[in-house]
Amino acid sequence: MPYFVSSRGLVNVNDSLLLNHDVVIGVVKSLVTPRDVRMLGTRDDNHLVIDAMALSMQSAVSVTSLGHRHIMKSHEVQVLRSQLVAEWNLVADCLNIIRILKRERAKTLEETRHQLEILQVEN
Repeated sequence: MPYFVSSRGLVNVNDSLLLNHDVVIGVVKSLVTPRDVRMLGTRDDNHLVIDAMALSMQSAVSVTSLGHRHIMKSHEVQVLRSQLVAEWNLVADCLNIIRILKRERAKTLEETRHQLEILQVEN
């Protein structure tokens, strides 16, 4: 079973932060930055539990914020994709018009050559 070593011993993934203050204390003391170690080193265990719960709330808020940003970016991507599809449709329409105009130009050129030949024969 996965675990990691904390200052209070092994912490298993089945251990609960909500049910066991020793787990909270071990996790908090093991998963902090050096600056946090200096700050938390002066606190008693009860304050560490309170700080751990505050850290959990901050983490939840951060994850929620990231989720909202992800949703917003996904929406932006969908809007841009829709715009891109519309632009590609316009390009396809323009290419079709160009093909039609080229055919008409070739046909007109052929008719003009034919009329020129008739005029040359008559003269």
